[in-house]
Amino acid sequence: LIETRIVHQNEVTFIDILNDNRLVSGDLDGIVKIHTNPILPDQIENYTNSFTSSVQVNYDLFVGGFSNGCFKTWNITNHFQEIYNHTECYIQTIYNIDRLDDTNFITSSLESQYIKFWNVYTGQCVKQLNLGNGLWSFYAIYLKGNYIATIVSDNTIKIYDISNDSLTKLLNGHVNQAKKLEFVRKWSILLS
Repeated sequence: LIETRIVHQNEVTFIDILNDNRLVSGDLDGIVKIHTNPILPDQIENYTNSFTSSVQVNYDLFVGGFSNGCFKTWNITNHFQEIYNHTECYIQTIYNIDRLDDTNFITSSLESQYIKFWNVYTGQCVKQLNLGNGLWSFYAIYLKGNYIATIVSDNTIKIYDISNDSLTKLLNGHVNQAKKLEFVRKWSILLS
């Protein structure tokens, strides 16, 4: 154990490391903190909904998702100035956000049959992938090329080619619902 810090008063729901090695954390109370000071982190904002997921899309921009289905975009080189507050993302909690490229990111949400693709600069939904009626995505990540993987509510993992919205591979093997995916780019291995 290198260090223990108590910086949140409630359960921490998300931790991420930025490209400049600073740590970002969010909690159930909706408090988001950036750890620039090793003793006392700066508080970015105090929101009314739980902070659930985040991703740094490019060097300057950081996106955070919340339990009310909204996301916010901050400029991390300008003292985390909020540059976009998207309030009509989903009805349910944003479950995860992943980087797609330098201009776009993807989100998945509980009880939504769509995986949505967003432009980080405008907050516009540029594409959505329909998983089918009655299905929803627990977790979606970018793999490489035109491929994403998602954990679907029918206990499967599906890989889609987003250039034509086609299902390219259906992976079975979990008796219960998988909770997270990780793609190891070095060896092209998908972990669940």
